[in-house]
Amino acid sequence: MYLRIAHLYLKGHDSDYAEIFINRASLSMSSTTDPELQVKYKLCYAKLLDFRKKFLEAARRYLELSLESRLSTSEQNELLRNSILCAIIAPAGVYRSRLLSSLSKDERSQNFIFHAMLRNTQLGNLITHEQVALFENKLEEHQQEKLANGMTILEAAVMEHNLLAISHIYKSIKIENLSFLLRVPPQQAETVVGKMIAEQRIAGSIDQIEQIIKL
Repeated sequence: MYLRIAHLYLKGHDSDYAEIFINRASLSMSSTTDPELQVKYKLCYAKLLDFRKKFLEAARRYLELSLESRLSTSEQNELLRNSILCAIIAPAGVYRSRLLSSLSKDERSQNFIFHAMLRNTQLGNLITHEQVALFENKLEEHQQEKLANGMTILEAAVMEHNLLAISHIYKSIKIENLSFLLRVPPQQAETVVGKMIAEQRIAGSIDQIEQIIKL
């Protein structure tokens, strides 16, 4: 019953109430032997992570569920699609790269119109504006929200990804040149680099005097 209620709240985009009932359902999951109920719980939990913008973890769980034999082929493909969407907009880093590699190797991913963007992302290539425009139309409403810095979730993810791609090309780069490549103001480029360095998602340092980023 709790999972049915949670599912309805998720369909209504109310993740707060959905989380309450998912938490209640989790208390009985350890003792249940019903595999279908366990799958329903995993589906609800993955969707909750997605709504909570924990995209990397949501993508991982969606991918696992896309291999669930108890689900229909169409359901499996939808879950794989969700996994790809979440993985691409997740924060750049080692764990995301590993997940993107798994998704790109999955032959089923070739059936999606945004496979080229997945492939580019997985290979660490720069993502083009044309690819972003095509991909953006596939995102759900909560995945298109703006962050505190004024950028959308996708814009921020693409900028971080492109920054990571640039770090494999340059050993050092002036902040002004980096901002040109990323198509953002210099201050914003420096802030993003500093954040990624602090979170150990990219190796490097910032020379404030020379205005150079060493990667």
